[in-house]
Amino acid sequence: MFTGLVVVPAAAIAVSTVLAPSRHTPAILLTAALAALLGWVVFWRPTLSVTESELVVVNPWRTYRVAWTDLVDVQTRLMLTLVTDTRKIEAVAAPGPSGVTALRARPDPERKTAARRRGAGPAIGDWGQRPSDLVSTDSGAAARLVRGHWQDIVEGRVTPPVSQEQGPSASFHTGAALATWALALAAVCAWIIA
Repeated sequence: MFTGLVVVPAAAIAVSTVLAPSRHTPAILLTAALAALLGWVVFWRPTLSVTESELVVVNPWRTYRVAWTDLVDVQTRLMLTLVTDTRKIEAVAAPGPSGVTALRARPDPERKTAARRRGAGPAIGDWGQRPSDLVSTDSGAAARLVRGHWQDIVEGRVTPPVSQEQGPSASFHTGAALATWALALAAVCAWIIA
């Protein structure tokens, strides 16, 4: 959704500039291309992949690989955060809810009923869940999936492959960073020249 809010106006501006050229056309086209690239990098590209052997977090500028055996905790305060012995890795693809979403969020009916049966009162928010833990949010749905598979590993129902690496690995997205810097530099130069 957010990608469209950036890419569609950028494309419309680029088309209208090409149809009615002026001395600012190169600068406008480069700026529109930069906006479209940033929209893709920041809003479209981030992903969280859960496999049998590892978790792969693709953020705008880095990709992290976390073996299940390295996972220590899963947090959802602001976004899904994977905690290991050496670092905390935030998954941009699984943000916590906005303020309005948090106020309107509904708890999971299964947990609500189970809490009522046990006589447990609400600890955090409604029925003991943070709004970011609710399955109706991106962070909550991702956390449930990760915690579920992690629980299967802890209880011995699933055996993860042994990781060769110690700790999570990170790789920088050099291509996206270079393309962003090159377009930004070209756009600034084009605006200075125009």
